Amino acid sequence: MNKDQFWESIDTVIVAYPDHDRESHMNIIIEKLLNYSLDDIVDWQMMLEEYCNAAYRPEVWSAGQVLGADYTGEGFIDFACWLVSRGKEAYMDALRDPATMFAIPLNGESPNFKQFRFTAYNAYDAKLFHTDPMMSGNLFKAMADHTLAPQTVEAIRQEIPPCSVFAQSWQRRLNPGASDVKEP
Repeated sequence: MNKDQFWESIDTVIVAYPDHDRESHMNIIIEKLLNYSLDDIVDWQMMLEEYCNAAYRPEVWSAGQVLGADYTGEGFIDFACWLVSRGKEAYMDALRDPATMFAIPLNGESPNFKQFRFTAYNAYDAKLFHTDPMMSGNLFKAMADHTLAPQTVEAIRQEIPPCSVFAQSWQRRLNPGASDVKEP
């Protein structure tokens, strides 16, 4: 699976079912993932983690807290999952300008979506059961023996908008020897 297929699996569901709640969107994404191989489902999970990690920025976290996201390490993961679950455009816009998140409708829900972390896990289990009910294993075991293709990781990192100047200054303070901070 590539990054475009990852985002398509999320974006097409949001567009096709705009009035559904986020759990319904997640369940439809699980159904879509069942059409992919077990390796592709593992890739989907690894891409989710890449995108969640890329959102780990002070300005994004601060805006999330204002929206009502849980302000703990675990809470940020749930918030980042919510942000990814809103689709590629909302996600990328939020990384460019966190204030754009205030335009994302919450529909009475919090900007924390812990269950979204388990989308691929649920799809993997269902696919494994349908493939061979006697086979044992789970997504996390499969991830231990699987790596995302280097070109996929690079493609993801290339499309991520650079950190704001504010975030870059903090990254330099926290990591004075780091030279991989992108300039805007």
